Amino acid sequence: MGTDGEALTLSTEEAAVYDRQIRLWGADAQQRMSTSRVVVVGRVRSNLGNELIKNICLAGVSSIILCSVNDVEGQGFLGDSLDEVRNSVQDINRFVKVDIFEGEEAAANEVKSSTAVCLIGFDSVPSIMSIAKSCRQGGIGLFVGECIGLFGAVFLDLGVRSYAEEDKDSGRLIEKVIDYTSYADTFDDMGVPKAPTAPGAIALGEMLRIKSNSSEDVEELTVAYARAVAEMYERTGVNGKQRLSEQHLRSFAHAARTEVPPVSAIVGGIYGREVIKYLTGKDEPLNNLFFFDAIRSTGIVECM
Repeated sequence: MGTDGEALTLSTEEAAVYDRQIRLWGADAQQRMSTSRVVVVGRVRSNLGNELIKNICLAGVSSIILCSVNDVEGQGFLGDSLDEVRNSVQDINRFVKVDIFEGEEAAANEVKSSTAVCLIGFDSVPSIMSIAKSCRQGGIGLFVGECIGLFGAVFLDLGVRSYAEEDKDSGRLIEKVIDYTSYADTFDDMGVPKAPTAPGAIALGEMLRIKSNSSEDVEELTVAYARAVAEMYERTGVNGKQRLSEQHLRSFAHAARTEVPPVSAIVGGIYGREVIKYLTGKDEPLNNLFFFDAIRSTGIVECM
């Protein structure tokens, strides 16, 4: 990545297109963005996948590699097929190169030469643990996002991450460092949090367990979910003010097998913003789980 003194090598046409962004986060940050290679893996045609792809495309990355794994059809606004998604992205920003692949093997190969890896769905890629470890070893930022009905979550594993933050008094940039907990230390092989202690992480973990349940009895699932979360609250000592009510949890579970576009738009916005922060090296990144609750219209950050 470049430094603050790096000369801008964008073309005149690119500089004109990205003028607003250059004014916002600086020429050096836009230059880093324009040399970044982002791999998006999993349900890339979902609403969340489309929101993320749109946001990083508009920011002006060099290339986006779409690796479809356990994907969904006809949900996203960029198109039903991978070819349609690619065409839509290049209509949005002609300077962004888009490649498409299918399957886990292709995803694993593309990860090794990427700047950042973004997974859509905690449970969408069976080899997620292998990808996470590869990212750690290669110093590649890993992001995992999911929208399940009325809530969504984004997890970040950025290794030891330095970033520049503006001092409010002097206006000077100060370098700061965050040492992230690894994905492998936080999640099990099924993509479920190992030992969640915060309300959002508990709700996410139990929802992922319920989501994988093949039962078609919605009432049975909602009761099981509310009970499981309540039991986790007791075991981990989550206090009363932080707990979600049984009715609240049941509402989550009732919508668990749908993707709600407004929720995807909000979570996709946060997801895209965090990827952009990582690529530009500007502003403090989240550490390390963002949880969005559409019922309360609130987003919280928890450190797992």
